[in-house]
Amino acid sequence: MGAWNDFLSCFRTGLPFPLHLQEARGKCLVHVSDTPSVFFGDLRKLLEYLEPLCLVHTGDLVDDVKLALRPGYSRIFRSRLRLLAEVMSAVPGDRVAIVTGNHDLPEVVRSAFPGVMVFEEGTRLSLCGLDVALAHSLEELPLPPAAFNLFG
Repeated sequence: MGAWNDFLSCFRTGLPFPLHLQEARGKCLVHVSDTPSVFFGDLRKLLEYLEPLCLVHTGDLVDDVKLALRPGYSRIFRSRLRLLAEVMSAVPGDRVAIVTGNHDLPEVVRSAFPGVMVFEEGTRLSLCGLDVALAHSLEELPLPPAAFNLFG
């Protein structure tokens, strides 16, 4: 019966969310990184399904627009970033943390996410009562390690 329930859950949400994930609803931290804009719709479904306490994004927010390689694409980046900001607004801004990546424009990210903690390099903080270290890459994680070390 478990496989059938998982199938029905997938059918309802459009994503393969096993039913046991319902136990995490409203009690979890969601961490994403390197998100292409084609993933934004699925991220919306995931956030609606899980209703996370906190949300962390560790950089390259619009990963299909590589600004480090194509700086002339900043208009496209801004447009898609606004879409992501709308999706991520499902979680209150004071419970969202972003570390910008090498393909992001930190000042543009800050303006698109008012009320959200935005960092340009690795940092350690208390987020939803959890000791969390965040960075875009492993090498940027601050030392000593935190209880949760998230990068991507």
